[in-house]
Amino acid sequence: MMKKLSKVLEVLLHSARCRSRCSDPHCHLMKKLFSHSKACTVRSSGGCRHCKKAWLILIMHARNCKESDCVVPRCRDLKQHAKSLAQKPAVV
Repeated sequence: MMKKLSKVLEVLLHSARCRSRCSDPHCHLMKKLFSHSKACTVRSSGGCRHCKKAWLILIMHARNCKESDCVVPRCRDLKQHAKSLAQKPAVV
């Protein structure tokens, strides 16, 4: 499972950096997933499984990303959100 997740995160990073018409089918699928997410009217909150998958991949990436100027979409936002949640006092 970890090997598969690692591969998905690797493809995410590649596709975020890739600007050419890449011949890698995984890159193409990742770009297609994020193109869908931009145009989807149902969205993750509405139950779109493709959007949920895209958000899960982004969240997993952001949790492990150490780059301050990361090229992955929404990475910086997700890291800032996680940081603000961690700074809030726990409600008991």
